[in-house]
Amino acid sequence: ILGDKLPQVVKWDTQSRRGKNLTKRWKEDPRHQDLDFWNRLFMFIRDNCHFLMGDNPTAWTASLEWIVKPENFTKIIEKNYVKRGVQ
Repeated sequence: ILGDKLPQVVKWDTQSRRGKNLTKRWKEDPRHQDLDFWNRLFMFIRDNCHFLMGDNPTAWTASLEWIVKPENFTKIIEKNYVKRGVQ
């Protein structure tokens, strides 16, 4: 869904900080323990969070590691990266 738009994950170590953050996001809510949730989240980011997809002054894009950090994940879920007036 995001592979052609965001940095590709090449190596993922479950013991690294990035792996632990993904595991925590998965375990913190039963709704997150469903691949369909993640599919919908990635589609939401792709379709609504243009800043995270590179539509910003530096063309920066969010990585999976960035998305699963607790503070960033919360901001995404709370729709902080959706342009005003867009649902």
